[in-house]
Amino acid sequence: MALDNLITVEFTQQEVNSVNNKLDGVEQVIAPKAVNLTPEQRQQYAKISYEMNVFVDKVRAYMTTDPTLIPSWLDVAEMDKDIAARTVLTAWHNKLTELLEMVDDTNILLSTDVYHSALAYYNNVKQASVNNVPGTTTIFQDLQQQFPGRPAGSGTSGGSTTTVIQATPGTKITFNLPPSHKLAINKTWLNNANGIHLLNQGPATLKLFSGTSE
Repeated sequence: MALDNLITVEFTQQEVNSVNNKLDGVEQVIAPKAVNLTPEQRQQYAKISYEMNVFVDKVRAYMTTDPTLIPSWLDVAEMDKDIAARTVLTAWHNKLTELLEMVDDTNILLSTDVYHSALAYYNNVKQASVNNVPGTTTIFQDLQQQFPGRPAGSGTSGGSTTTVIQATPGTKITFNLPPSHKLAINKTWLNNANGIHLLNQGPATLKLFSGTSE
């Protein structure tokens, strides 16, 4: 059965070199001025939200119109430098976020196409191994290691896959399925409620989120 190709993308070597050089240039400018916070420090220091940004702008305006109220120990010049640098970084952050979203979305479809193709080959090898085609058993056994715990004879034949994942009761599971694919869930818990058995028509990207909230 022919596979649906979700996306076709090619980059010339010139394009790859151009982007890499530009990214290197960006890193060379930012890295000497940037800091690396620990997870604890990220929690410690505040991020300025939109509302807080309005507050800061108002304060700076009042500092201009009523400078006598500025504390003597406050370095206004340093504050202005921080505001200017933050304005630049915020604009860069917004642009990079847009680019990263484009890269991520494109990569998701490319990854799905690649996995579909790999799975088609795997299914063909598996069927050949079942039919005792010489040389296919070794290939099948090697590739089958990608699906640990799957019993022989189950899995990807007939265009569907059986996936067993380990999850605690209440774990939220999100499935990222390409268009025209369906997901059927057998709600019976297996292995003493240590796993849930899922049958999906086509490959799925599984993401586990701890917690019980919807």
